[in-house]
Amino acid sequence: MLMAAFAPPASAQDYLSRKITLHAHQQRITEVLHAAGTQGGFYFSYKSSLFREDSLVDISINNKSVAYLLDRLFADRFRYLQQDRYLIIQPKEAETYLISGIITDKNTGESVSNATIYEKEQLASTMSNDQGYFQLQIKERTPDISISISKISYRDTVIRFNGKISGHVSVSITPEPYLLDSVIIFKSSGVEGTWLGRTFLSSRIRMNSLNLGGFFASRPYQFSLVPGLGSHGKMSGQVINRFSFNVLGGYSAGVNGFELGSIFNIVKQDAQYVQIAGIVNIVGGSSRGIQVGGIHNTVLGSLRGVQVSGTTGIVKKQMSGMQVAGLVSYADSSRGAQISGLVNISRRGAGGLQLAGLVNYTSIVKGVQIGLVNIADTSEGYSIGLINIIRKGYHEVSFSTSEMQPVTIAFKTGNRRLYSILMAGAQLNADKKAYSLGYGIGHEAFLGKSISLNPELCTLLFYQGNWSTTTQVSRLQVHLTVHLNKYIALYAGPAVSLKFPDGGSVPAGYKPDIGSHYPSVAFGRGITAWIGWNAGISLF
Repeated sequence: MLMAAFAPPASAQDYLSRKITLHAHQQRITEVLHAAGTQGGFYFSYKSSLFREDSLVDISINNKSVAYLLDRLFADRFRYLQQDRYLIIQPKEAETYLISGIITDKNTGESVSNATIYEKEQLASTMSNDQGYFQLQIKERTPDISISISKISYRDTVIRFNGKISGHVSVSITPEPYLLDSVIIFKSSGVEGTWLGRTFLSSRIRMNSLNLGGFFASRPYQFSLVPGLGSHGKMSGQVINRFSFNVLGGYSAGVNGFELGSIFNIVKQDAQYVQIAGIVNIVGGSSRGIQVGGIHNTVLGSLRGVQVSGTTGIVKKQMSGMQVAGLVSYADSSRGAQISGLVNISRRGAGGLQLAGLVNYTSIVKGVQIGLVNIADTSEGYSIGLINIIRKGYHEVSFSTSEMQPVTIAFKTGNRRLYSILMAGAQLNADKKAYSLGYGIGHEAFLGKSISLNPELCTLLFYQGNWSTTTQVSRLQVHLTVHLNKYIALYAGPAVSLKFPDGGSVPAGYKPDIGSHYPSVAFGRGITAWIGWNAGISLF
């Protein structure tokens, strides 16, 4: 039920001052406003989303102003503008205050440039110019406001305003005695010193971060266009966010949830759970969870989780999990899997899998390396590749003879668990020439102090005058090896060979059939097998 007494409007008065009488019981708020406007001789205008239009109210006023009614209905939530025949309801904007001042050195009286002046709760900040002058705009939330002044090599200073804020202040800050050390530390560490930091962070943003090294805040989310232009302004580098969304790129103190940047994300401290960038991510602390960069990722601390990079991925400390890169993966040490199209580097040790299209490198192999070339200082695991270079591992050059060829030279590298063999041989008879190249793997098991058993599996390709007539032989040979001293060993043993058919007739002067003078077993389709022998000497 709604009851209203109508009175002729006084045109000389503004709408908020006009008197109305109104009695409403469980009426929609829109009906109450319509009745008040009818009495006052105007119309209310507002967005439908501003308040719930179906809210029911009880109100009774006698000869009170429109302003009194609105205060009863909405308290202090909105502001009201009068235009023509309309009273417009709008969200109330917070009052802003401008604080200006001069920052000087307490000892010398000289102005201090590039000092950071900020309010912690609102994350409002600015920096002093070359003359030490600053202007800081804040929204007053409480009668007591504190602003802080921070500058590298100076002691932090706090100014408190009790009651009404004063517009202009003069502040003297006290120097600290470690300017040189602080500057050196800043230039040599952190995301600000990386190529991305130098490229995308202005000198003022980097200086601001240096000034505020001891202050960090947490917020549920942030939005930014580029570093310094976003919801946290120039304070973004001091804020740890749960959700971070960067239109082009962002700069924050940390991520504790999810971050997405269309081009880049720069995080000073730790990032955890999910971080995705169209081009590049750089994290100054540790990364935990999933990090995906379209081109590049860098973690200056440790990685625990998965890092996926389009071209290159870098973890300056330990990687635990999986590191995948299109070209190069680098970690100080790794426990898990390093996978790349070209090169994997795990400088201090690899405790899992290194799988590369070209080269794997680590100081200590504790897992498995698979690549064209594997390089390590020492090995406690397995290196599988065409060339395995273990500096403190297994190195041998051997000269051998067999039923197939009088002379074969082999280079064996790796460790005793598993070593690789590169082989080349020749038979130089005038009418039975043949040349071979081969690759194999072997294992050495000591039966005593100077006797070992060396099973080796290899494949040889024999050239017999024409590449279309090459013969392939796969061979298992087991050597009993006697080590005469540290550098010389003699070996001999049986070998089982499996020959696959050649491509046709052999030109004159070349050996027509490899192993034909030994009894063989045919398996069909030209495949034959026989038992032969191998003997030789190993050096080094």
